[in-house]
Amino acid sequence: PTTQLLDRPTWAPNGMAISVLAETPGNPPTTAGVIRFTTTTPFSADATAWKADSAPYLAHPNNPTKDPTFLAYSPLNGTSFSLAYAQGNAVFLTGDPPTSPGSQVLDFKTPPAFSWRTDGVLEVGGQDCSATPPGIVLVAQSGGTSTPLGINGCDPSVEPLPLPPSG
Repeated sequence: PTTQLLDRPTWAPNGMAISVLAETPGNPPTTAGVIRFTTTTPFSADATAWKADSAPYLAHPNNPTKDPTFLAYSPLNGTSFSLAYAQGNAVFLTGDPPTSPGSQVLDFKTPPAFSWRTDGVLEVGGQDCSATPPGIVLVAQSGGTSTPLGINGCDPSVEPLPLPPSG
């Protein structure tokens, strides 16, 4: 087997998959796509219960700049969920396991980082804040339009708070 460097793990909301960015060691390391680990026991603490899929997915061996740079599973929507991933300055949504590259839902100004709110809205900021941070936007799971929050920032995370009472 090939040794891989693993980064940015994201848990599927049903606890039966973890997807990670993979790199092949080297100087510099080269991107290798996404590796998905699965188990039949949700949220298993037993390392031997997790098995890697046979090969990385969303990999572009002839053009590694197209490999994903950020990942996040959506919350459960009934019994289904999506995997959001960044490629260049774009955000895509695909199923789990990915059977296609999915659909582009946002073209951002810079490489994006993001997290999901419990209501299925994606909060998107920048991956790198070494310069002026980009404006954070919200994107519905269906994609389409983005809503600026009026603040700038990188690598947003969302605390899973309950929705406010209606009425």
